[in-house]
Amino acid sequence: MTVEPAPYDVVALVRDPLAGMGVRFLLSEADRIRDVALRCQVQDLHNGTVPDTCAAPRRPTVAVLGVDLPPAQLRRICDRWPTLVVASATAMSSALAAVRCGARSVLVAAATDPAEMRIALNAVVSGGIHLGRGLQWAPAEPVRAVPARTGSVAAESRQLPALAPREVQTLRLIARGLTHAQAARELGLTAATVDTYVKRIRTKLAVGNKAELTRRAIEFGYVPAQLAAPGS
Repeated sequence: MTVEPAPYDVVALVRDPLAGMGVRFLLSEADRIRDVALRCQVQDLHNGTVPDTCAAPRRPTVAVLGVDLPPAQLRRICDRWPTLVVASATAMSSALAAVRCGARSVLVAAATDPAEMRIALNAVVSGGIHLGRGLQWAPAEPVRAVPARTGSVAAESRQLPALAPREVQTLRLIARGLTHAQAARELGLTAATVDTYVKRIRTKLAVGNKAELTRRAIEFGYVPAQLAAPGS
């Protein structure tokens, strides 16, 4: 017997009514949402009382943050509700800092559409982690190749392989331990499309199996080591 996914409520914290309209648009394709409560309380942000003023008629399942909060305030919200952050910053380091505070999904405001929001919300309510497109790695120094086994000790510079946004999303899901079919459902794609993406990724990263794929993804900075599946 098929069990229908449970509906959930959302409390969205935004800076102003215009931002609230934007968040409502991004939530428009998430058909499992039962109710949305918008909160525009900038003064409460300054006072550090955000979690105490976000009361909703029903306890929400997901908090969607359309504001950039200090770590202490973000941690308080993440401790109370499963949280999705819509950030203005595009740096991957900022997204990982939000994850360390307890956020389950981080999206870049300028690169997010309703379909991406739906994927991120599904990850949040299922206990997963989703890092949206638009996040960028900025390595402090060029990635160096491992010396070849020919006796040469000089490590040659290696260019970061250019993966398309969908390929990066696929890579992150596979590195987390999802099967191709599970990744396809998460991304709203067919399994055949994910198979094609994985083949392209393996070619670009020059790997032959999943373990090598995950290691190379971490090495190049596409996937944080702490988000990879155990044993990868």
